[in-house]
Amino acid sequence: MTNSKHSAKVSEVWKHMALVEAVTRLQPRRYAETNAGSPSYPIVDDGERSFGVRGFMRRAVDDPVLRSTRYFSRLQQQRRTDSSRGSPSWVIHELGLGCRYLLCDIDQESLDELGAFVDAEGWRGVVEIVDGDGVATVARAVRQDPRDWFVFIDPFDHRTSIDNGPNAIDLVVRLLNSGVRFACWYGYNEPTRRFWLPKLLGERTDIELWAGDILTVDENGAVDTGGHLGDATTPGTGSGMAFGNVTVELTAALQALGEHLEAIYTTTPLPSGLLGGLKFDTLTC
Repeated sequence: MTNSKHSAKVSEVWKHMALVEAVTRLQPRRYAETNAGSPSYPIVDDGERSFGVRGFMRRAVDDPVLRSTRYFSRLQQQRRTDSSRGSPSWVIHELGLGCRYLLCDIDQESLDELGAFVDAEGWRGVVEIVDGDGVATVARAVRQDPRDWFVFIDPFDHRTSIDNGPNAIDLVVRLLNSGVRFACWYGYNEPTRRFWLPKLLGERTDIELWAGDILTVDENGAVDTGGHLGDATTPGTGSGMAFGNVTVELTAALQALGEHLEAIYTTTPLPSGLLGGLKFDTLTC
């Protein structure tokens, strides 16, 4: 459960809403995650989550666009309010038995929880769980039927590799050049580093990609200092989802969702007691 400290924060709202929207629209036959994590995480009752998933549910109910998303619908259907789904659970519940899944991780607790989740749902026949280097595993797997896959890359460090193998950035470049559809999450704690991942990828390939990015700002929509990745509600902290080899229809839909997400967070109390909000922007490069 290595990612539990980030679960249900506002960065996870954008990550999972965009991911669910993508797989729902694209309906891939094969789905892979390089760093799957656990199927669910406990939700701590604090200001971060009140601004994050819980705040989203309170605000999105009055927004017809966000209220119509599969992400919002699934949140409403969730019986337990003390836990938050991880990305494998979001996608598997959305795509069901019509897809084949490859879930990789090296954290034993996450692997055990993934196995228990798959067994409980009766999906062992369609889900492969790999204990090992997810980047290298996915790079090998997508060579067969690359157009069938959708890959989600969500590493702790995009530049770290295992046993001198490819890192997450290397994998994304390979996926772009081979036509594999993917999404890659990234975070930052300095507004000057906004869109750092898509900008870096733009220097390594000529294939176009799209990114949607949310930045926590003060009540004036500005940022005076850097943020803190551990506190997604600190002005100056942000994150994004970069997509490659997907449809124009999908990126247009994602842009609309991001704009509505920014709108419902206008002048919102932050855990610090000050007012703030989100600034959403896109980049195509």
